[in-house]
Amino acid sequence: ASVFDPQFGSPVTLMGQFYYFLGLVYFFIINGHHSLLAAFAASFRIIPTGLQTLGELTLWKVMELFFWMFILSFQIALPLVVTLLLMDISLGLISKTVPQLQVFMVGLPLKIGVGMAVVIFILPLLGGVFENIFSRMITDMFNLMRTF
Repeated sequence: ASVFDPQFGSPVTLMGQFYYFLGLVYFFIINGHHSLLAAFAASFRIIPTGLQTLGELTLWKVMELFFWMFILSFQIALPLVVTLLLMDISLGLISKTVPQLQVFMVGLPLKIGVGMAVVIFILPLLGGVFENIFSRMITDMFNLMRTF
C-alpha cells in the first residue's frame, strides 16, 4: 500500500512514511533541531561568507558521507529484507512440494504478518541506531565544514 506524499509529489509506502516520522520524532526528542541550528550558526564562523571553495578533500568527504549513509540504510533494512527473502524461498519450496496449495493466497498475508512482526521486534533497537546517526550527523557536518 502506498500513499501520496505532497512534499515530494510522488507515492510512498506506508512503512517508509512510518520510518520517516519515527526518525523525525526521535530527532526532536534528542533535541537534534537545537544541534542543527547551532551547527548552522557555527557554519558562518567556520566558513566565512565569500570564501567558499570546493577542494578535492571536500569532494572526498562528501563521497565518504554518501557511502556511510548507504551502509546505514542497508543495515536498517537488512533484517526485514532477509526475512522476506527467506519467506519467499520457503513459500517457493512449499509451492513446488504441494502444488495443490494456493501459495499466493496464503503467502501474501503471511508475508505481511511476518514483516510486521519483524518491524515490531526491531523497533526498540532502532532508538540506538537513530541516536548514533544523529550524533554522528552533527560531527560529520562540522568535519565537512572544516574541509572548505
